Amino acid sequence: MNILEFDRFLARFGCDTANFDYNDYRVKGDLYIRGKIEPEQLPFFDSIVFVDGEIFFDKVDLIELGGFNNLEKVGSLRISNCESLMYVTGFQNLKEVNKIIIENNLSLIKIYGFTNLFENDEEIEQIKITKNFNLENIDFLYGLKSTKSSLYLHHNKIGSLYGLSLLESVGASLSLSSNNIENLNFLSSLRKVNGMLGLVNNKIKNLSGLENLSSLKTVKWNGAYRTLAIDKNENLTDISGLSNLKVMSECIIICDDANQFEITPSSPSVFLENNIKFISKKTSVEKYIGDRVVEVDFLKQINTVDDFFDLSNYSLLGGYFSVRECKFIIVNINSSSPEFFWINTKKYKYHYVFFRDVLKKEITLKEFDDITYFEKNKNNISGTLTYHENGISSNNLYYGISFWPSDEININQIRLCCELMFKSFGNMVNNSFLHVAGSYLEKQVKKENFGKYIDLVYTEELFKKANFIPMNSGVTYGWLRFPSDENVNSDDIVILRELPNHISHVSGIITSRPQTPLSHINLIANQNNIPNCYLREAHLISRFLELKDKYVRLEVTNRDVYITLAENDLDKNIGLYEKRQIDIYNLKDRTIKNIKDIGLSDQTTYGAKSSNLGEIYHHLNGASTPDAFAIPFFYYEQFMVFNDLYGFISISMSDYHKIDNRSIKLEILKIIKKKIKQAAIPEWMLDALKNLVDEYPEETVLRCRSSANSEDIADFSGAGLYDSYSHKNKNTSIAESIKKVWASVWNYRAVEERIVHGINHFDTLMGVCVHPRYKEEKANGVAVTKNIINEKEDGFYINVQYGEALVTNPGEGSSPEEISIIKNKSGYSIHYLRKSNLIPGDEKIISGRILDDLLYALECIKDHYNNNLGKRYAMEIEFKITKEGELHVKQLRPWISSKKS
Repeated sequence: MNILEFDRFLARFGCDTANFDYNDYRVKGDLYIRGKIEPEQLPFFDSIVFVDGEIFFDKVDLIELGGFNNLEKVGSLRISNCESLMYVTGFQNLKEVNKIIIENNLSLIKIYGFTNLFENDEEIEQIKITKNFNLENIDFLYGLKSTKSSLYLHHNKIGSLYGLSLLESVGASLSLSSNNIENLNFLSSLRKVNGMLGLVNNKIKNLSGLENLSSLKTVKWNGAYRTLAIDKNENLTDISGLSNLKVMSECIIICDDANQFEITPSSPSVFLENNIKFISKKTSVEKYIGDRVVEVDFLKQINTVDDFFDLSNYSLLGGYFSVRECKFIIVNINSSSPEFFWINTKKYKYHYVFFRDVLKKEITLKEFDDITYFEKNKNNISGTLTYHENGISSNNLYYGISFWPSDEININQIRLCCELMFKSFGNMVNNSFLHVAGSYLEKQVKKENFGKYIDLVYTEELFKKANFIPMNSGVTYGWLRFPSDENVNSDDIVILRELPNHISHVSGIITSRPQTPLSHINLIANQNNIPNCYLREAHLISRFLELKDKYVRLEVTNRDVYITLAENDLDKNIGLYEKRQIDIYNLKDRTIKNIKDIGLSDQTTYGAKSSNLGEIYHHLNGASTPDAFAIPFFYYEQFMVFNDLYGFISISMSDYHKIDNRSIKLEILKIIKKKIKQAAIPEWMLDALKNLVDEYPEETVLRCRSSANSEDIADFSGAGLYDSYSHKNKNTSIAESIKKVWASVWNYRAVEERIVHGINHFDTLMGVCVHPRYKEEKANGVAVTKNIINEKEDGFYINVQYGEALVTNPGEGSSPEEISIIKNKSGYSIHYLRKSNLIPGDEKIISGRILDDLLYALECIKDHYNNNLGKRYAMEIEFKITKEGELHVKQLRPWISSKKS
């Protein structure tokens, strides 16, 4: 980078170029970095070697914080309120810093940088790493021996203290409270803490590891004196690890119960010097029963944020991202004295269970639902309060009030709820919002202009903050690739910048662009039970790039994705894929038929795509199916035999399974497909295909779509394996387009998929579904006859995109409208999860009459397949909205999830 470019770059972050010394690459003051940074800009920071003041990352929109790898010295480093930040990987050469503060980064999971931080044994004044609720470890602190002042590592998710293995002394207090710590074995080097030691709210069973700790100091903390805080470790019974502890003044130990310790130090220590004082502490959500401290079932008043945290639990909001939530219920709302209960959500996951077991109401679940959600004169109000650590919208709203999307709650009831909430939890008065979830509530708040009373936040605003979405969790092994095309090997784990139209079989998938459950790439992942996730900017994450073309282990969990080096053992994936036997085919029926004359029982003749359309033709009064014809497998079989293509392919493929080189495989299949496309068609077949074309008006462009016996079936979707073509050239027979469909049986991705699943290539037959091509459609979409986002609710799930932009294979920059439908007594609650990025403002692609038609079609299909035909699976539907505004269902197939619905 030249000087001019660098000057402009620094100026963007408020750094006067007069304060930058190009002789030693030193920033003479502070560097304040805020807002959006593109990952490719991070290497610009590598030019900086010294910063005399502070580097402050505040509300930076970035997944991975890298760069600054030549920085050697900085006054202090602060990383705060970076909502998207998941990984810190930079600062590899940093050797000297006075303070490190990393706090309030809700998505932060791992810190990998700071490789040389403790190389010269430089003492750090203070370290504060707090309220990063997903941060799992502090390994980057390995080498730290002492701090001049405090070391605060509380309110994270730290499980291992390996990073503190060499820590000997802390200049003030040491807080490790509110983590997931199970043992203190890595603190064996710790000898002196010149303040109190906090170990509150962990999973510690004993204090082994503190045997060398000889000095603590009693200090005032949060208004009370304490030396050691070990409360909220419910299984802690052994404190013998304090055998060498000495305290100059009275030693005050905060615990749950002074009688809980079964094993105490036996050697000389503070315990034998009669200056110890146990203080049994209970929070607002605890009470004494005899000598025991137990958690209460509810509170009627929340006095502090800590009380809220004690009552709340983590939950996946809509399956997308984790938030703290606390459930509440108001009973007797029509009386002069309604009662408000904040439910201990750690103990009671469901409102009904609390109502029945705690409030002692003898009532069935159906009766509870009626008086809480559905009746106009309901007696109860129930809902959830969520806490968003970094705030929502520019107003920094932290507390979200949510009601069940099917709840027929009215404005007066919402107002009553808010009034009682604000009285019982004063902290949320000026920083709360109403989560507008579902069409019923949306109509209510708009009608009453309720935004004047409380801030309104819609679901799509919450979901757009998701940086990581686990589509299909699991573990796999393979070669880590960053492919630019669709041709990959079955033992590859791929990180994709864009969502491809098709992809051949792989071992694992990570995409840098959001997927939806109905994209082809996720359908394939579900079918094959392979790990698949969206991780924003995954293709730019340095720790992934370092493993490019190496053999790795991929694990996708509900909270993160892990890639680590692994031994090259291809057998580890054996058993992951189920061997499948496709249906026996029927070659006796030789007739091209209109789909209205066939049904599901004909799929061994015409394929599932054609047969499903025929099956549903007579059951969709509110929606149309294409005016389509089905070409049977017999035509493909006769064409292959007529040209002796089976013999040619058998010889060509004889050594295919022994070949590791993808390019050679591709060349073999290219030759086979070319041979098929150039082969002759029998005269009788040409005549039959001409008669098919004559069924349509002369200028009709016909779409020839694959309908194989190894796609769209109950345990094998085959999504995206085969090709479809539009026949536009009136000077050639439609047979030329149909041959292209037949040739796609030998697509690389199809061949590789069949190999993995043990499907015989020569048992695979191709039918063709022919119908007029849709043109200038208003929208296209995919829907499922179950709510796959809220699987406990009866309903549907819909993706729809404007114009001809596909949902199943979205183009670059295309993100569809995403809708969750929940069915209730009075109809449907319509929950827009995400808006399309191809239409302006608050416009919706599908609503009103067309949405009603689609819901009717989904009900018809669900009823027919589940009730009339006795199928236990849901159906996935592809549909179009024509330029005339009519709904057409163009494809049905069984919905396949990794959990086998």
